[in-house]
Amino acid sequence: MAKRRRIETASGKTPLTGASADASEEAERVVVKKKWAVTRQGTLELMKEIPIDVLFEVFGHLEPHELLQLARTSKDLRKMLMSRSSSSVWKTSRKNAGIPDPVPPMSEPAFANLLFNPICHFCHTTRVPQICWSGPFRCFWADYHFSFASAEELSNAGFDLPASIWNLVPMYPLTQSQARSYWRHVEWVYLISAAKEFYNEFMSLPVSREAVRDFMDKKCEAKMARKDQTLVCKPWDDNRNVIKYLERKNVREQRIIGIFDKLSELGWVEELMDQNSRWEIMRHKLVNQSRPLTERVWGNIGTTLEAFLSSLRRDRLAIERHQLLRDRDEHLQKLLRHYEKRLPRPLFMPPLPDIVLWQPFRTIIENTPPTEILEASHYDDAMKHLPPFVQEWNAKRHDKALGVLQAHQPEAPSSDLYLATSLFHCKNGNGSVWSYPGIMAHMCYRMPDYESECVGWCSGMPSTHCEILLATKAIETTKVICQLHKLDPKTSLDTMMTLNPLVECKTCSRYNQHNVRFFVRWTSAVTRCHGHELIAVSEADEAIVVAKESQHDKGWQETREWYRCKKCDYKYRLKSVRKHLKKAHQIEENVDDYLEYTPLGRLVESTRPKEVMIYPPGKKEPVWPVVPYNWGPDSDSD
Repeated sequence: MAKRRRIETASGKTPLTGASADASEEAERVVVKKKWAVTRQGTLELMKEIPIDVLFEVFGHLEPHELLQLARTSKDLRKMLMSRSSSSVWKTSRKNAGIPDPVPPMSEPAFANLLFNPICHFCHTTRVPQICWSGPFRCFWADYHFSFASAEELSNAGFDLPASIWNLVPMYPLTQSQARSYWRHVEWVYLISAAKEFYNEFMSLPVSREAVRDFMDKKCEAKMARKDQTLVCKPWDDNRNVIKYLERKNVREQRIIGIFDKLSELGWVEELMDQNSRWEIMRHKLVNQSRPLTERVWGNIGTTLEAFLSSLRRDRLAIERHQLLRDRDEHLQKLLRHYEKRLPRPLFMPPLPDIVLWQPFRTIIENTPPTEILEASHYDDAMKHLPPFVQEWNAKRHDKALGVLQAHQPEAPSSDLYLATSLFHCKNGNGSVWSYPGIMAHMCYRMPDYESECVGWCSGMPSTHCEILLATKAIETTKVICQLHKLDPKTSLDTMMTLNPLVECKTCSRYNQHNVRFFVRWTSAVTRCHGHELIAVSEADEAIVVAKESQHDKGWQETREWYRCKKCDYKYRLKSVRKHLKKAHQIEENVDDYLEYTPLGRLVESTRPKEVMIYPPGKKEPVWPVVPYNWGPDSDSD
């Protein structure tokens, strides 16, 4: 049984029951029905009583797009406005709006629909803002494949026409890149329905030259008339689009200005002054609209925009703090580099991220108020505790490297770390080979466990979880080279670095074409020639290789900050250390005897060796451009 509707009663009155309630409910239904009937009639029903000439006079003062909307309100109005007798109304409306004549053979309503209804004429669903005036029509790019075809496709489908006739078939240029990707090397396509109609009309002609000539003249005249009128309509449409764009742009700018004024009154001036935040606000979907800003609209969007600005403020403050900490990090690293120059032997400077993230320095960087500028004096207390930290770090890294070596050679003493056959690589080092103590101060490229203690403002990664491994393949290659040059496998690293023996790699030579011989130094062979066939080099070949080795590459070693003064442990580039010895220690002769080379980088970086290839007679050698190194002019300051 249907539930009876509840009857609302005024306060203080007794609800009706029984027959009285039924009578009251029936009366209410009658009233509701009567109101609905009055509403249903509407105001357009009265238009039937207006004389047709008066009605057409009123319609003539409407815009064409308003006539289109009016024709969609009811079937009667649509029937009236779409009849041929109403063409004068459309023409008057079009002329009052300053619109040119339609492109033949389009009717007035069809031309108005083309101009003011931005819907695809084929799928009738997708908005297409641009008009294809060669049609004219609006077509979504995906509908080209279904509604158009190339001349080859039409011929394959059976629409065979003489070559002179094809030019009269309505054709359209492919301007959409998506459509052109479907038809390769095709510039023009044909509307399939128009081509069928043209073909059927042509095939129905009498078999006579006069009929074909008249048909061609008729189609040619229609094509020229359509082309001439298109040249009038297209500039008008382009100008209309520009005007519409400028109007929307002006409304959008006024809306942005109004929203900015509202936000300024609410105290968001600082966010509006920030360039990045200002740009994000202007891009917001509630701001970047071509709709006027009213009090009602602001009441609907104000809360959302304030929440958005709150998130922008959080992001801005986070970025500013991150940049502040990065600047402090760079400033501290400059101070640490000066400290490194005076570090006493045999200590080596830890990677700068290890020191920067050390708690005394990290506390100063992170906890100092943003308004306070950090100077060198702020780090004086932390600098006093830095030498014990460096000593402890050196001891740990030494024990770690020695433990890795003793895992393969249990009885190896600590002095074996300085042998040429004591080579290491980092698990995250991309196959690079280090000697000792270079492996101590290297910086890892990637560390899986770093995310747990990641500090975004630090410019590097700490060596906390660095895993050092013994470079067994590089060690075997070193032993082979020592055997070829009759060197003791227990040769020290300094001796091996000084000699840097040269070998010829037969394996790499076979990889090259035209019997090119491949020569490589020890510092490079330990990285790239694992398991290769290496042979000794004759004195004549070595002389040729030495002559080919670029002085530019040899100068690479002098630019590294791995030279140390033997008198005061000052460490920097070769030129700077020489200058230091002359200025600080008044040494003018045999300056190089008072400095030493302590490479801390990868072996391939220590001497910057370049592989040398010797080409057979008659083979032209390529000329490689000299690539300048990324160091500036000498501005060494102690």
